[in-house]
Amino acid sequence: MISAFDLLPNPSARPIQRLSFLAGIDLCDSRGQAPSSGPKQRFLVTRRGSCPAFLSYDSGLLPPANYRQPAAGVLAVDSGQLSAPLSEHIAAYVADLERAGRSAKHYELVNTRLENIVAGCGWETLRQVLPDSMSRYLMGLKRDGFAAKTQNKYLAVAKAFCNWCVSNNRLAGNPLASVSKIEHVEKVYERRALTLEEARRFIEHAGPRRLVYLFALSSGLRRPEIGQLQWGDVRIGPDEKTPYIALRASTTKARRADTLPLRDDIADELRAIMPADAQPTEKVFASVPKMATFKRDLERAGIKHCDGAGRVIDYHALRVSYGTMLAKAGVAPRVAMELMRHTDMRLTMGIYTDPRILDTSRAVDTLPSLSDRPEDGRQRTATLKTGTDDMPVSGPDESIALNRDSECPELSISGQNGGSEHAKTPVNTRVFNGGGGNRTRVP
Repeated sequence: MISAFDLLPNPSARPIQRLSFLAGIDLCDSRGQAPSSGPKQRFLVTRRGSCPAFLSYDSGLLPPANYRQPAAGVLAVDSGQLSAPLSEHIAAYVADLERAGRSAKHYELVNTRLENIVAGCGWETLRQVLPDSMSRYLMGLKRDGFAAKTQNKYLAVAKAFCNWCVSNNRLAGNPLASVSKIEHVEKVYERRALTLEEARRFIEHAGPRRLVYLFALSSGLRRPEIGQLQWGDVRIGPDEKTPYIALRASTTKARRADTLPLRDDIADELRAIMPADAQPTEKVFASVPKMATFKRDLERAGIKHCDGAGRVIDYHALRVSYGTMLAKAGVAPRVAMELMRHTDMRLTMGIYTDPRILDTSRAVDTLPSLSDRPEDGRQRTATLKTGTDDMPVSGPDESIALNRDSECPELSISGQNGGSEHAKTPVNTRVFNGGGGNRTRVP
């Protein structure tokens, strides 16, 4: 391996030191001046131990006499790629993501974030992609109030782009590899669930956005999933014994196709707005309210966006409210996990269940008396469903039955208790054992 001095035009030139990443280097003398005569010498070097390795040289410039081929697996980079505008590399990268089958939302977000990074760092070519400028950009995001999670996402996008450049022989190595992400990401805020009374009041004051919010609170779908919902995904036709949603894998967070049963009153609401000539690819909701609109709707309903304890209600809090209502209605945790489309029970019971709304005193009252004499008229014999069996719930507990043979006021957010005779008709949703627990099967 040649030394730094072998790369320099004269013995008095300054050696390249502490180069921990790959970059294009303009060679200069001890005074920091570029050579006054001859072609401009630009070499691509990387530190190997204490000596940088010669990887590339400009057209028309011969390598030093003692130059040796880089180790196997190291690609020589065309210096023209290093000088090309970054916008060309980004456009090629985004096009590659599109060809790979990534969603339009994904590659558009990647493109936007890369453009923001390039503008914020002042990069124009790949030669200028340096870890110091990236670190300063991330510090700027922190000063502007962006959470650590968002900073990590921007860094991940930049690193993924550089890795793509390496794999496509545009860079010899990732110059941002030394930039570390934030390991301990603190939770910026805590969400809270809407109470049943708040949910009904919120829907009542939502105006033209009433059905969007009602659907979100009754299905637990995420905002992007609702925005991409098409009429072909909603199975509410006259031939369907059980109304349900067939979610496409490309629209879900987990990239997994799922089916979700629909309450009959919600299905009736959707039938009322469904065009007679609706196409399968036509969106169910023309738009989903943005956060500014969501906050105004909360204000109109007399609900604070942030309470005294610092807990907030945003659009995703509607999903938290759905999970909390399932728990309050007595739905078995395993079934609730299926309805929430989680793979971890702890996520369903922890993050998506607000314990402040649960009726813990009633749960305690259901415990049997351990004294010799039952208290007159006060002993409760009802037992809650634990999810370890499918025994029916006894007593007047506000439990939800997935076959909806009886009405469940806790989940009737619209306040209509089913809304119509059709909503009171029993349906054939079945629960079956799949080895790992109970799953809801929609015919």
